[in-house]
Amino acid sequence: MTIGGIEEIIVYVLAFGQAVSVGLVLASAPGSRHRSALFVTGLLLVGVAVVAGFTLGSRALWIGPIFAVVACVTGVVATARSLGGDPSMQGESFGQRMVYALSRRPHPADPDESAN
Repeated sequence: MTIGGIEEIIVYVLAFGQAVSVGLVLASAPGSRHRSALFVTGLLLVGVAVVAGFTLGSRALWIGPIFAVVACVTGVVATARSLGGDPSMQGESFGQRMVYALSRRPHPADPDESAN
């Protein structure tokens, strides 16, 4: 099946690639001094995916679910990976760091949260 002359699998591969970039951008935003710019960039990329999903509609049904799942998984894995450098989390397994990344607790070395 083609969508505007492009094979359907290529549309899904592009959605996958964009979702990986969104997950990486949003996972790195809280630890960066440019966090507001990174959040805006991530939201703009999500907006592009939403517009593409509405535009393609019934011709590419899986673009939304693929984008959402891949962006979330990439964000959690990237956050868990970055927690490995934290002295308080170095002894934890990667699975424990993933659980910690999924929880809503503040990052132990986050200067904004430790000041309160």
